Amino acid sequence: MVEQIRLIREIARLREQVSLLTKKNRLLENQVRYLEEKVNALIRKRYRKKSEKLYKQLLLPGFEEYFRKLDEDRKRCKEIEEEIEYTVRRKKRALPKPDPSKLQRVREEYDLGPEERICPHCKGELVRIGEEVTEQYDYIPAKYFIRELVRAKYACKNCEGVIKRASLPARPIEKGKPGAGLLAHVAVSKYADHLPLYRQEQIMARGGISLRRSTMCDWLGEMAYLLEPIVSAVKRQILSSPVVQSDDTPVQVKDPDINGKTHRGYLWVYTIPYGEVVFDFTSHHRQEGPVKFLGDFKGYLQTDAHDCYNGVFSNGKVIHIGCMAHARRKFYEAKDSAPEEARWVLTRMARLYKVERELKERGASPEERVALRQRESLPLLLELKSYIGNLGLIALPKSPLGRAVAYFLKNFDSLCRYTEVGEAEIDNNSAEQAIKNVVIGRKNWLFLGHPKGGPSRATVFYSLIVSCKRLKIDPFAYLRDIIDKISQVPDSEVWKLTPRGWLEAQNKAPPS
Repeated sequence: MVEQIRLIREIARLREQVSLLTKKNRLLENQVRYLEEKVNALIRKRYRKKSEKLYKQLLLPGFEEYFRKLDEDRKRCKEIEEEIEYTVRRKKRALPKPDPSKLQRVREEYDLGPEERICPHCKGELVRIGEEVTEQYDYIPAKYFIRELVRAKYACKNCEGVIKRASLPARPIEKGKPGAGLLAHVAVSKYADHLPLYRQEQIMARGGISLRRSTMCDWLGEMAYLLEPIVSAVKRQILSSPVVQSDDTPVQVKDPDINGKTHRGYLWVYTIPYGEVVFDFTSHHRQEGPVKFLGDFKGYLQTDAHDCYNGVFSNGKVIHIGCMAHARRKFYEAKDSAPEEARWVLTRMARLYKVERELKERGASPEERVALRQRESLPLLLELKSYIGNLGLIALPKSPLGRAVAYFLKNFDSLCRYTEVGEAEIDNNSAEQAIKNVVIGRKNWLFLGHPKGGPSRATVFYSLIVSCKRLKIDPFAYLRDIIDKISQVPDSEVWKLTPRGWLEAQNKAPPS
């Protein structure tokens, strides 16, 4: 009897131990899975392409058989490709077509020698009947030149000391040597072509002109002060739009108190979807930045779900529109750990973007956009919410799938709001594209200058140059023209020098 009791107790103890070990094993498995996903994410970020396309990624677990069947049936393959391929299907950026009529032509003639102009049969002289022209593009290095502003002087023969001279035209920098073309070249090279001033200093030295980078830096500061009213006019244009998009990116800023040290600041972009752009700088990443910039703006603001925009939405005058690209990206990141679930969500999101492509191709009005989105996109969004809600019951909260589910459900209302606003886009990609100019540039110039000077001039030039790019304006031609005109234009007509106002004036001007 005693032996039986001992065995029963031992069995109970072993069962309890097995239960504890099972729980511990399950916990460790979850931790291992979480760490593996984190390592895989870091590997993807470091070594893999950043493209978010899914089609024909044969290495994804569970996708090999799926795509093998697609290849067997071409028709079905094409249908599924449209569903699975990354939804924002952009056309390849077409290079501008060359316009030979605007280029200088240098004619070089090649003729036959006297002996070659004899007919090999009758020995008579050949007669010229025409010519063949072969075009060849060539290049001459940039040419710097000095403009001599010659002013005639007059004096009275009878009255001593009476001398008159012609007045100088308005100059961009009073008592300064740079002309509008050189100033525009320095600004475009730095903020559009990402050439730091020290590199421009070296390039100019090869061209025969000696300029210190400190001198060019001072020029940029004076130009920024001169052009700031134009940026303010562009800001008013943007804030008068019913929908504004915003994004931000960190930049390093020189610390004036500690030599050789920098601290983190932020450049914010505000834009009409695929239209004009204005940049703003803050030394922090808090709510005060967007609140101060937007001021009394009333309408829709499309952003990601970062908390720094909460202060803008708190007054009820500004309504948030979410970014579907951010929601989609999180499910794309979960495709390795949960391939079937992620694929289901991504295919439905692809259908949402297919609706947007159809609207852009037909050039639909805001009213037509709302009608089609309500009819086709909204049911897909509700279907996504139901499916993703069920995923939330089984997904680990800290797993990639769990984070994707939490983001989508938390921001579902703002993600659906674009279906109610015809001027809105499905995502915030327009703002991200605008800020890409800064992201590329900071790999070259490393940090911005003094907090009281460098960031403010960067916002001025980035605002005008990026706006020109989006409106398909040559930034150099634009800056060279307005630098000459800005000091002669009254405040009430500064809007005519904004990129859009300048473009309209150029289109209306008669051909020369």
